[in-house]
Amino acid sequence: MRARYFLTAALVLAATRAGAQTGQVDPNCVPTEKNGRVVATGLTLTTGQTPRLYFRWFEDKVRPQDQKPFYWVEMEVAPNGRFWAIPPKPEKRNQLIEYYVAIASPDGRTVSRIDPKKVKVTGDCKPNLDVIELGVSSNLTIGETAPDQEKKKVYGFLCDGIVTRINSKGIRRADETCRTCVVAWWADPGILVPAAGVAAAGGLAGFIISDQPEPTQSRPPL
Repeated sequence: MRARYFLTAALVLAATRAGAQTGQVDPNCVPTEKNGRVVATGLTLTTGQTPRLYFRWFEDKVRPQDQKPFYWVEMEVAPNGRFWAIPPKPEKRNQLIEYYVAIASPDGRTVSRIDPKKVKVTGDCKPNLDVIELGVSSNLTIGETAPDQEKKKVYGFLCDGIVTRINSKGIRRADETCRTCVVAWWADPGILVPAAGVAAAGGLAGFIISDQPEPTQSRPPL
């Protein structure tokens, strides 16, 4: 089995209207200037609920009450009761990440959550993302929890892969700060994946970009 680097921490979700829940969240490190992976298991969701990973740069020299607000990414559903998420790449100055997993209602309210945990950001942490996880890391949607996060970069994290933001009112928009260019990854022979291979790997949507004009009645197909 390939080595996996997870934020390892036992967790207990707070008892709320959904009831007490138990689960586990992994890894034990996050790589500097690279995407890591967070996996949660043992979560119980009802119809319409979604799991979220909340995260932020935790600054050692700043008092807990003065830390910046959290951001969040929605967790992906995997087989066998697993959920996973890819946070943005931490900056070099970022040496510690604070995070927690929460379950959100359809209107975005937190139904249950864990107490925040902290994990080190290190240069020798070596994640091994598969093709689906790499696809997510290149198309991140970052949720905000405070109005002053809007129209600003994600504090303590690189712009790489961030394409969409959701503000604290739940309104989705294109990222107006990073303006990440979607590089034609298919043009790099080193990472070219045939459409059939992608589908077999787990159902990533394939696409083709062409500089040929669309056919019309006056312009038949070439």
